[in-house]
Amino acid sequence: MADSSRSHRRTRAAAVLGGAALLLGGVGVPQAGAAPTAGYPVKIQLTHVDHVAPEIRVWDRATWKAYEVTVPEGEDFGTAELPTGNYLTIGNYAGYDASGPQARFLPKTFSVGTAATTVTLDADLAHPAAVNVDEPTAARVTADAWYTLPNGEAVFFANGSGATLHAAPVTLPGLTLNLHDVRQKRGSGPNRPSPTDASGV
Repeated sequence: MADSSRSHRRTRAAAVLGGAALLLGGVGVPQAGAAPTAGYPVKIQLTHVDHVAPEIRVWDRATWKAYEVTVPEGEDFGTAELPTGNYLTIGNYAGYDASGPQARFLPKTFSVGTAATTVTLDADLAHPAAVNVDEPTAARVTADAWYTLPNGEAVFFANGSGATLHAAPVTLPGLTLNLHDVRQKRGSGPNRPSPTDASGV
């Protein structure tokens, strides 16, 4: 009778342990190769820049959900945790050239699979953005730019204005770069009086 009781207790203990192992294997412990809850590490690196501490944004191209990007102080890159999917990133930074302050926009689409990845935004791909006018003496006073996402959301950046604007090309239906370009005709105001001196200024 005692042997039968011990055998019954051992059978019940084995069943309990088996159930616990099933729980741990099924839901309690992430399985090898499973995607992290927060996503995979993604580094977004700006290259050929003359100014650090950029502003970097990222959106999921399926839902247009925005993800946080951390940019270390004084650096030219940002990091994010992104799940598997397709994304749009836009990098923005301020710089200077002979004409004065400038703003550069660096959009790019990319995908995240099942591993960490690095996305490169090349500032050398950015081209001047301007509105052509018929008046040859009309010079830019200031300009600012912003993007409209395919879902209709307007996206503004801290460094979105300047004497010179540059933007890199990107192919994404519905993504629009909007440009507000203020020009002034020579001699039409105190900033550019007429007549000019011999130097043409």
